[in-house]
Amino acid sequence: MQNNEKDHKPESFADWLERIDRSVEEAAASLTSAPGREPPAETVEEAIDCLAEEDLYQFAESLSAARALLRGCRELVEATEFPERFRKILLNRGIELDDSPEAYRCEVLSPAHRESFRQRAIEMARHWILMEQ
Repeated sequence: MQNNEKDHKPESFADWLERIDRSVEEAAASLTSAPGREPPAETVEEAIDCLAEEDLYQFAESLSAARALLRGCRELVEATEFPERFRKILLNRGIELDDSPEAYRCEVLSPAHRESFRQRAIEMARHWILMEQ
């Protein structure tokens, strides 16, 4: 083993991740600042699809749990007030309960909801392009 190899300290995972993040941020900044370097529309749409699908997945998961609870514990689900026993458990874990009807809108089902991801999708598409380079 050569002397310089013996003295070389392997890069930690955290250092490697930080270096990669810096590299991606620098590349994204150059892509963002370069005129005419917007990601293709189809790539942006693909990113919107990914983001919207994740929201729909989370909604579907919650809907599945809600339906199972409604069938198995109807009296708890339909109670006017959130059962105190369970409220205390949530509060003890630092979870604020929002039991209001406004907290549980189905906006994820709205066609406009998909469009709300556009700016995030553009950034995501830029990163995809950078990762392909």
